[in-house]
Amino acid sequence: MSSVKDILDNAAAQLANSIDESILFDLLTEGWHKMEITFNKDRYHQIIDMEDWCHKHVGKGGWVWGSPSTWEGLDGKIWVMHSAFGNTTFAFKEQKHYTWFILRWT
Repeated sequence: MSSVKDILDNAAAQLANSIDESILFDLLTEGWHKMEITFNKDRYHQIIDMEDWCHKHVGKGGWVWGSPSTWEGLDGKIWVMHSAFGNTTFAFKEQKHYTWFILRWT
């Protein structure tokens, strides 16, 4: 019978094998405190689905001109997205929403 530690280790290994390497590098070098993630043009076909998922599962948010340095003045948005030069960035006000997004889309 497998221990809980073994089960968690196996689940973590499977997640590590399936996560996009560039996203993993960003998470490891930028840290979780950043609470934003950028996708390049290879994921462009999924951006509308990601946006719809955020509206449904996270709440009020949408397009802005850039990542906010503060969440004041954003009309109550708790997540935002912006795009430039084929890269689309999603930023989140709360850690839990960022984590949910990472787990769903990476």
